[in-house]
Amino acid sequence: MTDPVSRRQFLGVAAVTTFILPSTLGLRGKVNVNEPLFDWKLWEKFRDQVVHPALTIREEDIENALTNKAKFEWAAHYVNNIEQLARKYLHHIQTTNLTNLIEETTPGDPLWTPCPSCRDLGKPVYPHGLWDWSIEAPNQLKCTICGETFPNVNYPEDIILKTQWGKPQQLTFYSGEPFVIFGFKEGRPSFSANIRARKVQWAANYARVLAEAYILTGQSEFAENTRNILLRFMIVTLIG
Repeated sequence: MTDPVSRRQFLGVAAVTTFILPSTLGLRGKVNVNEPLFDWKLWEKFRDQVVHPALTIREEDIENALTNKAKFEWAAHYVNNIEQLARKYLHHIQTTNLTNLIEETTPGDPLWTPCPSCRDLGKPVYPHGLWDWSIEAPNQLKCTICGETFPNVNYPEDIILKTQWGKPQQLTFYSGEPFVIFGFKEGRPSFSANIRARKVQWAANYARVLAEAYILTGQSEFAENTRNILLRFMIVTLIG
């Protein structure tokens, strides 16, 4: 039996193993922890010197925005647009269970997912696929070339990678004929991982919109829903 791989080690090779057949590359290799990427010495040395909050947007920026909102039509229009955008999708946070939107299973990547239906139909096959995803149908991908939707019973994900770090997970991959992806001969897409990535991406982006809407309007419902999304991310991180 091989040694379990830590979460940090896993992330070091995740960009490849997301779409390559696990049995080909696997997680058996050790990540070189002496690489500069894993050197935390400078962080440990200077972390206590950081003045918090250390944000890109500072208090004076917020004050300027609120002043501009009151003085200029263009600024008021911008705030109105942000508020409308935030309000447009609130029902997805309030009616859609966040456990579905931000799953415990590690998200994959919206790339590295060629379409097997296109290949079967003799259509061009793009290494990353050309996919349509919408929060209105969050658990589904639709190929913009052939129109097929995934998950799909004709293209099952029967290859399972069982992880051993933190809470065990099962990562699934397409079990049909593999793809050649940028020279990798055992490329196996994971449509479910692609979907998880898009849902997480959407939730993170929407949380920022909600937070901005709260800062600019002071309406508490935007803050509350931002908090709910961030708490869900925190819970999933602790579980992993």
